[in-house]
Parts: sequence; structure tokens; C-alpha cells
Amino acid sequence: MPVLTKIVLLCLLLVPGADDIITPPQNSRTLHPQIPNSQLLEVPDAGHAVLFQGDGAIPQIRAFLS
Repeated sequence: MPVLTKIVLLCLLLVPGADDIITPPQNSRTLHPQIPNSQLLEVPDAGHAVLFQGDGAIPQIRAFLS
């Protein structure tokens, strides 16, 4: 049984930058279906510093946290 199926989470938001070359967004796309109750917010036009580069990411992250 994969380790990820043993993780019990209330919620998880994966926030990759679509242009991230350090941690490619494919990693998050692969993890997302394996983690129950996870959500994926792939931020267009953002790299590894997604919070500083992606337009509109902050309001979506705040909405998720509220």
C-alpha cells in the first residue's frame, strides 16, 4: 500500500506554478489524486515563487483557508 494512502488529512491545497522548473507542476498533478481531500491550484504564469509571481493566487488561497 502506498504511503500516501495512509495519510489522513482534513484538507490540503497544492499550489504549483505552471512555469516552475525547480519543482515541476507535474509533481503536484501526480500527488493530487493520491491525497484524499486535496485540491490543486495550478497558477499560470508563475514559477517557483508562486506567491509573488502568480496573478490572483492569493485570493484563491485565502478562500481555501477560510
